[in-house]
Amino acid sequence: MNTLHHAFWSYFFFRKKKRQTVKYIVIGGIAPDIIYYVMFLYLLVERSIQKLLDPAVQLSMHYFIHGLFEHPVVDILRKLGHSIVIWAIAFIVLMMIHRGFKLTPLSGFIWGWFLHVVVDFFTHVSDAVPIFYPVYNAVIPGVVSYWNSDYFGTEFSITHGILLTSTIIYLLLERRKTKRILKENRHKEINS
Repeated sequence: MNTLHHAFWSYFFFRKKKRQTVKYIVIGGIAPDIIYYVMFLYLLVERSIQKLLDPAVQLSMHYFIHGLFEHPVVDILRKLGHSIVIWAIAFIVLMMIHRGFKLTPLSGFIWGWFLHVVVDFFTHVSDAVPIFYPVYNAVIPGVVSYWNSDYFGTEFSITHGILLTSTIIYLLLERRKTKRILKENRHKEINS
């Protein structure tokens, strides 16, 4: 699943919680993918400087995409961020800090991260990462790819698009209803 969709679904399922906590759930939901954006900008700056120094250097999207996923820093951070083992360690530390379960911004971040790891486990096939890294480095492919048509990516994209659109309509209707109720309540308070 792509990063923006992780953010959307994290928000949708936890939107009724405290606003501060929801923010951290969403941040946790996108955190494992942030390295891609940071490294893309790094490679863009690096390659642009090379282009300034040597006009023969080519700037191409192909270079950035392959450079991004083949970069050793990205490889390690991608494995760490998408590892259920690393997540479990963070969760255990969180439980020790909180002395049990409490939904706070920090635990929200951890739960958002967990949702990301689980969803990616099921929706990445040819681009899957070792979910038990660093204990076990073998890749277990997911059941469907969110992008690769060889692994039902087209069907997933259509279904996911319908779900996204339906959910956005639901959220808009929910917001409209909430505003109407608040307006009616304010009107009642003024009249009483």
